[in-house]
Amino acid sequence: MAPDMATPLWGMWNRSPGCVWDLGTLYGAISRLERDGLIEPLPGDERRRPYRLTAVGQQHLESALADLRTLTQTAEGRLAS
Repeated sequence: MAPDMATPLWGMWNRSPGCVWDLGTLYGAISRLERDGLIEPLPGDERRRPYRLTAVGQQHLESALADLRTLTQTAEGRLAS
């Protein structure tokens, strides 16, 4: 991902409460996701390096989202009681 594409993402994440990110963190995360077979690069140009989820990445994402839903439902239940 080119710096001009990463900067808007970095700004968004850096505004998240309690999170401090830098571009090295973003590039490191992309490298790990690619190394682990969760994303794969698509053809790009000198300004962009797009990626897409692999089938394994999709399964991993769905599992992580299910875990987050369970966590959220548990927390909401405890707050309601």
